[in-house]
Amino acid sequence: MLSKHTARALSTITRRTFSSSAPRFAETVAAAPAKRGRPIGGFRGGLFGFLLGTTATGLAGYYYVAETQREATALVLEDMLQLERHVAAVEAHVKALEK
Repeated sequence: MLSKHTARALSTITRRTFSSSAPRFAETVAAAPAKRGRPIGGFRGGLFGFLLGTTATGLAGYYYVAETQREATALVLEDMLQLERHVAAVEAHVKALEK
């Protein structure tokens, strides 16, 4: 059995716990930011992220392929111009030998 002093101490602790936690809880709730707009669900967020990632990857791949093709075309054009110069030089030699 509890003595009067122990019972009074327990009731004081209990009252303090309840009375002191209510204002703290009220401050916590008041400090929480208000929600704005419609929340995006997990499925919609995942789908949006997937589509955004796929689009970004597709664009990066497209620009990489376009740049690679441009460089390859420039190299082929340069080789063709060099070949044209060599053919002109051979034609000039053949004409010189014919004379």
